[in-house]
Amino acid sequence: EKAMEFGATHTYASMAEAIPHLMELSWGEMADRVIMTPGVLHGDMMGEAMTMVGKGGTCVVTAISPMDETSADINLFQLAMWNKEVKGTIFGSLNPRADIPKLLDMYRVGDLKLDELITKRYTLDEINEGYRAMREGENIRGVIVNG
Repeated sequence: EKAMEFGATHTYASMAEAIPHLMELSWGEMADRVIMTPGVLHGDMMGEAMTMVGKGGTCVVTAISPMDETSADINLFQLAMWNKEVKGTIFGSLNPRADIPKLLDMYRVGDLKLDELITKRYTLDEINEGYRAMREGENIRGVIVNG
C-alpha cells in the first residue's frame, strides 16, 4: 500500500510472486534495474533477484546481511554471458557534503516525503519493541520520539 502511495505501479508480496508478472510485463526482457531493499538480506534472496534482472541489467543491494552470512546463490553463467551486474550500496552511495543539503532542501519544499514513511513511533521505554518490530519487518520505518 505504501509503495503505491509513493509512485509504484505494481507491488508484490514476494519476489517469487513478482517474477512471472515481470516476465509478462516486460515481454520476457525482465528489469534493467532491481533494487534489493529487504529489512535483512539473506544469500538465498539473490538468486530470485538476479532472475528478475534482464540482459545488461543491474541488481543493486541496499540491505545489510548478518556478518556470518558470507555466500549468495546466483547463476554465474548468466552473470557473465548476460552481462549482469551486482552493485552494493549504503545510503545510496551519496556524497554527504553535497547531497545532504540537497535532500534537506527537497524535504523542506515537500519533494522528499519522509514523514509519510514513518509507520510507528516509539518512546525510549519502548526501544526494545521497536528493535523487535524492525527485525520482524513489521514497520517501514519506526522512530524513537522524545516524551
